[in-house]
Amino acid sequence: MDIASGDKNTGGIAFDPPVDRNTTLPGDSTTYAISGRNGLKGSSNYTSNWLWDALEGWNYWINTIVPKVAQALYIAGLSYDNIIAMFDDNY
Repeated sequence: MDIASGDKNTGGIAFDPPVDRNTTLPGDSTTYAISGRNGLKGSSNYTSNWLWDALEGWNYWINTIVPKVAQALYIAGLSYDNIIAMFDDNY
C-alpha cells in the first residue's frame, strides 16, 4: 500500500507522524517521505512535482475537494479496516 500511495518503502517506520510532502528522512534532508521531491530544497538538483505543488497551493482543492473525496471514499467502504480485511481475508 505504501508504494500505491507514493510513500517510499524503507523497510520500517522511518518517518514520525505527521508526514507531508515536506517531511524528510531524519539525518538526510534530501530524502523525502513522499515521492515526487528529490534533492536539497533551494539547490540546483532539487526537483518537485509541479502538479502536486500547484494543487497544494490551491486552497479550494485542499480545503474543499480533498475532504469531500476522502469522505466519499470512506462512505463507499474505503477504510483502513476494510483494506486490511481484503488483503488478509480475501486475497
